[in-house]
Amino acid sequence: MFKRSVINLFLALVGLATMLLPLQAMAVNDPTRPANYAGSTSSAKRSLKLESILYSTDRRVAVISGKVLAEGDSIENKIVTAITKDAVTLTSNGKALILKLQHTSIRKGN
Repeated sequence: MFKRSVINLFLALVGLATMLLPLQAMAVNDPTRPANYAGSTSSAKRSLKLESILYSTDRRVAVISGKVLAEGDSIENKIVTAITKDAVTLTSNGKALILKLQHTSIRKGN
């Protein structure tokens, strides 16, 4: 009888530890996460990220937060008003928001 209660207690503790382990893992910092990673935020200014720009005499296109946009397109209630070689200007309610590329140099192959 005593042996059965010890086994049941052990199984209950293992079950409890299994349920609590994911909660503890969520609090641990991910060592593979980029140093400048900010996580998700509710601020529209922080959530919009200029990822790349295609700029030529024929066409101007920007990728902002994974969305391909041209001048006149909109994202998060902001209108793309200008695309230059290294920045995009968004306008909302008369206020301008300028997103700049972090790295403007292009590595060329041999």
